[in-house]
Amino acid sequence: MADGAVRSRPALVAACAERGVELDGQQAGHVLRHLTEMMTIVFAGPEGRADMFARADGWIGERRDVRRAEALAEVALRFVRARGPVTRADLGRWADLSMGDVDAGLDAAADDLETVTLDGADYLVARGTADIAEDEVDAALGAPLLLPAFDEYLLGYGTRGPIISATGLELVCPGRNGVFRPMVVVDGEIVGTWRRTVNRAGVTVTVEPFGTLTVRSRKALAAPARAFGEFLGKDAVVAP
Repeated sequence: MADGAVRSRPALVAACAERGVELDGQQAGHVLRHLTEMMTIVFAGPEGRADMFARADGWIGERRDVRRAEALAEVALRFVRARGPVTRADLGRWADLSMGDVDAGLDAAADDLETVTLDGADYLVARGTADIAEDEVDAALGAPLLLPAFDEYLLGYGTRGPIISATGLELVCPGRNGVFRPMVVVDGEIVGTWRRTVNRAGVTVTVEPFGTLTVRSRKALAAPARAFGEFLGKDAVVAP
């Protein structure tokens, strides 16, 4: 990958094998994931269906020169703004930081953060977002979503209770075997799973709720289904 060369996953696996390091499918996935998380390599522009990789120092152009304290503050603030409410441990796990670095970042960003207590535990949120007026609740909860399997919305937090019931978690990850199914989110809560059927005529999205979905919620899922279809270049509908 020297001199800015971009390589596909199969090419990298073949290169390792040529040098005596045989990687099976799972091993290759773990190695590439680790190298991308450590910013040794990055995803480059895809070629067809193939994932392409490049060395980070050759692919990333202009970089900001920031001090460590400033960097820690920024990553803490960005994480909380994008994913709050979150815990200190959530930030440490997501950013692969020691708790000392987590606290340093949170201390530096303290003016823009506040703590709320939910179900007896302390969570961090962006300052000014904890108090929501009654007429702002729907907007704050957001539109219904069709999320993919293994989405960060479920896997990115140490505590999953606030967004999914124990029964629901068993249905998203049957047998707790580590394989997660695509998820339906309504009003911030994971309320079901979904699957797709793709053929020449288009895409059919079949929703499997944990309980009963309101007519309003089911109709609202038509929008993310259409967006999914547009991504595939096909018309998409939600099965009745």
